[in-house]
Amino acid sequence: MPLIIDVGLHRGDDAAFYLSKGFAVLGVEANPAHVKHGLNRFSSEIADGRCRLVHAAIAKGAGAGIEFFINLDKDDWSSTDPAFGTREGSRYETISVPAMTFDALLGTYAAGTTIHYIKSDIEGGDIHVLDGLLRTSTRPK
Repeated sequence: MPLIIDVGLHRGDDAAFYLSKGFAVLGVEANPAHVKHGLNRFSSEIADGRCRLVHAAIAKGAGAGIEFFINLDKDDWSSTDPAFGTREGSRYETISVPAMTFDALLGTYAAGTTIHYIKSDIEGGDIHVLDGLLRTSTRPK
C-alpha cells in the first residue's frame, strides 16, 4: 500500500482524507495534544496497520528535547521557531519535545516502502524536511 507522510499532522484532517483514499499514512506531530488526539481519532487505522503516528519535531538535528512553542491563540502557528510560534503578540507556552531529522524518520519508518507523497506543514521548519530529502535516497516516486 503506497504511503503518504503527513508532517505536521495537526488535528489529522489531511491524514483522514489520505486514509479514505486507500493510502497508508505516517503522521508526524510535535504537539503532544495533537498526537493524543490522533491516536484516538485513528485508533482503528493504527490497529490495522494503515496508520502510524510519530511524536517528534522535524529539526536540523536529533535529540531528546527541542524547544517547542505552543501557540495558545492559534494552535496551527505552533513551532520550534519562535518567530512563528509567538508571532503577532499571541499567547504561547514553551515545552520540550523529541526531535529527529527527516532522513532519520524516513530510515526508521519508511525504509522499503513506496512513498507516494509527502505533505509538510510545519511552521518555519519545512526546510528541515527538504534538507533531509537531500541526505537520503528514500523519496517519493
